[in-house]
Amino acid sequence: MHLDPKVQRIITWRESIATLPDVVFFDIMRMYLGEVKTPFNKQKLIEELSSFLRKEENKRTIVRLLDAGDLKLLAAIRFIPHVSQRKLESFFARSCPVASLYERIVNLEERLIVFTHTDAGSGERVFAINPLLEDTIAPFVSLSQLLPSPAAPAQRAAPPLLLSPTQLCSFISYIVEHPDICKADGTLKKKNAAELEEMFGSTENLPLLFAALCNLGLLREAEKGWGVDWAQLDAFATLVPQAQYAYLCAASAGHFSRGTMQANAQLLLDALYSIPDGGYSRETLLWLSFLLREKSGGGDGIGQGRFARMLAGRGSVQSTGTGGDGGIMDSMVDGCLAFGVLYICGQCGGEDILALSPAFAEAKETAGADMGSPLPISVDAGFCVTVLPGLSFAQLLPLMKFLSPVRCDTAATFSLCRASAMRAFDAGVSPADISGALQRYSSFALPQNLTVSVQEWYTVYTSAALYKGYVLKVSADKAVFVEKSPLVSRHIAFKLSPEIFLMDFKDDREAQAIIKRCGLDFIGSVKGCGTERVVTGQLPLRCGGQQLLDTGDVPPAAPCTEEEREATLRTLRQALESMSLSPEQAEELGERINRRIVVNAEQLRGESVRFEKLEAGGMDYAGKLHIIDSALGAKSLVEVETEDAAEPFAGTPVSISRKENDTEFVLALVPDGTERVFSVAKAVRVKKLRSVGLQF
Repeated sequence: MHLDPKVQRIITWRESIATLPDVVFFDIMRMYLGEVKTPFNKQKLIEELSSFLRKEENKRTIVRLLDAGDLKLLAAIRFIPHVSQRKLESFFARSCPVASLYERIVNLEERLIVFTHTDAGSGERVFAINPLLEDTIAPFVSLSQLLPSPAAPAQRAAPPLLLSPTQLCSFISYIVEHPDICKADGTLKKKNAAELEEMFGSTENLPLLFAALCNLGLLREAEKGWGVDWAQLDAFATLVPQAQYAYLCAASAGHFSRGTMQANAQLLLDALYSIPDGGYSRETLLWLSFLLREKSGGGDGIGQGRFARMLAGRGSVQSTGTGGDGGIMDSMVDGCLAFGVLYICGQCGGEDILALSPAFAEAKETAGADMGSPLPISVDAGFCVTVLPGLSFAQLLPLMKFLSPVRCDTAATFSLCRASAMRAFDAGVSPADISGALQRYSSFALPQNLTVSVQEWYTVYTSAALYKGYVLKVSADKAVFVEKSPLVSRHIAFKLSPEIFLMDFKDDREAQAIIKRCGLDFIGSVKGCGTERVVTGQLPLRCGGQQLLDTGDVPPAAPCTEEEREATLRTLRQALESMSLSPEQAEELGERINRRIVVNAEQLRGESVRFEKLEAGGMDYAGKLHIIDSALGAKSLVEVETEDAAEPFAGTPVSISRKENDTEFVLALVPDGTERVFSVAKAVRVKKLRSVGLQF
């Protein structure tokens, strides 16, 4: 039988109430229905509680007592899929102390607004809004409470991208010429830093860019420092510009596996496209990334393996991301600011507001079709090459194989010299390739002496050659067979002489297998040479430019004003004052009003009170010790304030040890379980936190 989804949610809520520990179950029943008389029937009590919540006046009062903090937490529970305690801890880690978060969650549970149940898919305890109240609460809860837009920040003009294709290519070209650019710790050498300062005007973001290139595998360690992997760069250049920037910013946060790097870059790209024109604060941007990751089913952390977590760190070639609390996204935001993908468009409430650079959204995959005239490259008789803005990374990259950087500003200056040409010849570039690449983007004919000089350099270059690899030597009568055999001929890299061939076999096993198959099985074992490497490149990203989360144009109105909320509470306090109760009963019922558990005067019953001391401080040594003892037995959370800490500590008591003049207790702090020892006498305040559905 198929049940209506809301009916199923109501059944789930009723089951969650029925399975509460007896102490908690009867506390809730006394708070809402009064003293529970024996014999009792749990299901009948739950039905009475349901009737209480179905009354329109009670529902209106419950909603009227919701404040901004309640609504934000309810928005998180509503919009984060399968929201567990762990996810809420991660989501609010930057904005709310964990003890305050737990206290608010428990308060919403006591007020019957939220409940926990076991998720059918994961088996984890998750939170949900009470289905009997969800329709009344829904109009006041939206994504805009989790992703607030700044209140009209002072707008600043958007700067150009700090990392243009020309700057990126110039830096790559410099690394090719100076492979020993870095010290052993990854910092720039003094001489190289000075040269780069002169070339770029600043080296502030170059170490971060260097780390990103290394983490993407575009730079690799070589015998004399660092070498450029042209094959990987060519593959990287095929990505659209937005994907290139996303990968660079993601890689600036650390070294990840190929799949994880793609997931991080895609998350960043989705977040960037979801930023409104007015921008977001950094905290809101991190919340946005959390929601996007959860929406895509990415789990609590941005993908990391166990090894990546063991190597947690940032800012070096071997750096990895931080934990699953948004630390990696935080680092990626730093990369976006460093490379100009994001910029600070203003401030609001003392926070920087970050907006997406228009230049990022407008970056084109290729500019060749609409560059117009004049074209962006000019070459003078001294082989000085000036490159104006307009070429994409994919168009500039081939030029870097034979150009040497001189200065990089709005227009970049390069030189073509014998050393840079020799470097290009090593990479398989011919004189025709050099002339053709320059002429393609130049409005004027190249200087004739440039073409002549490049050809002369190539003649010198080809006058001698040094090879390394597999060499196949055969007799004259077998040479024709080798050249005509389709199995062997495709592996001939170069014909050194009529009877000697340089082969491109990957390894000895392949060489011997092919030689055997082609009938030359009389040849013995071979010795090693270079291998052919498979170029994987970076996985493509989705660059649609669409917002993946609908935050709504207008935030919902508050259920009531602060004055109306206080008026409701004042009416309840006046009703309490008119009653004849013992001091203990009056105090506990007054505390229930303050916690907004009481929604009508019928709940103010003296016989429903079961007094329990939950807080003690100062000189009340016995009271503090009693609270810790009680929490230890019930495995409840306690909050401890000390003189030397700005924020209180929260955790579950593990043990108590009595000393001669004091008592010490050990807390397993939340959320990571770190144990810390406290003194009862020195504790400024100790408070036991109620727990309904929380798991400690």
